[in-house]
Formats: sequence, structure tokens, C-alpha cells
Amino acid sequence: YQIASLIIPGAGASVETVDVTTDINYDNVVGIQTTCTDPEAFKTSTFQNFEIGSLDIYPKGYEAKMLSAGINCPPSERWDKELNEKAQGSTVNITYKDGSVPGTVYPYTVNVYLWLKNPETTENK
Repeated sequence: YQIASLIIPGAGASVETVDVTTDINYDNVVGIQTTCTDPEAFKTSTFQNFEIGSLDIYPKGYEAKMLSAGINCPPSERWDKELNEKAQGSTVNITYKDGSVPGTVYPYTVNVYLWLKNPETTENK
């Protein structure tokens, strides 16, 4: 797993990742999940940009809450697993826009987890 952290300084702020590249030792990004130190902030926040290797992963305005899950969801089910994007040092560009939910405590941190994996290999026995 690899983490990209975004610190959101205030209401309505847009924050983008800086110099995030996937680990060169892994071939693929196979899942994405997000967490937030103030889960209420996810209610109306969006991703304005989400790219891996210059490929759009989610469209502009994709709701942050779609990539997170509550405590009643098993950890294995918290991932968006519809991905199979090239890792191998690909640049990750994410822009997160705060939705200005009343009562949000600033600053807060959004962690974007990338599930990195190499293809399964079988050995001859």
C-alpha cells in the first residue's frame, strides 16, 4: 500500500498532491480507498482531478464519500477494486475540494491509499 496525504487548511480549499509517484517495485494499482480525520467533511467534498500516469481515474466532481466506508464495512470491502492501472513509478495527481460542511474542524487530513500489487506468479513444483 502507498499513501498520499492531503492536508485541508480551511473551508472551500482545493488541495493537490505534490510529487507523488507510485512505487517502482509494483506493476499495478488495483484499488483505492480514502480516510479522513473529519469524516463529516466527506459529505460534500469532491475530487476535481484524480489521475494515475496521466489517465483519468475518476471524473471531475467525483464525490469523496464514494471512496470511503464506515466502520460497519469489512476492511476487505472498503476498496474501489475496479482498477488495474500501471504503477511502476507513475505520477499520481489528485486535487481535492473541500465541501465546507458546517462544523468541520480545520485543518483535517485526507489519506488516499493506493493498493499496489504485482501479478500473481506460480512456481513449477
